[in-house]
Amino acid sequence: KQWYQRRVRARFLNFGSGRRTFGDKMPGKRIESFTLEDINPKLCVGYKNVFIHCGINNIKGRNANVHDAVDLLTSKLTAIQKLCPTSRITVSPILPTKSPSLND
Repeated sequence: KQWYQRRVRARFLNFGSGRRTFGDKMPGKRIESFTLEDINPKLCVGYKNVFIHCGINNIKGRNANVHDAVDLLTSKLTAIQKLCPTSRITVSPILPTKSPSLND
């Protein structure tokens, strides 16, 4: 339960400067994109580190396959690399789900 509470609190962290933020020592921005199509590579410009946390929204209930999602993710990552050649890009993998058909 403690882990979950920390995770929920971390979701609402504010980056940047000003009151109730991390301040100038830890600048950044959190951008939520619920599908791969929503990722806008231009929003990554100017950041040293870019983190992409992948989920199953692109393959769950859309009759899509994993290969199409991988191709789309690859094209988004390529676009980010072109716009931000010195940025470090980290992609977290899709975690297993309770749905056996999505775990193959």
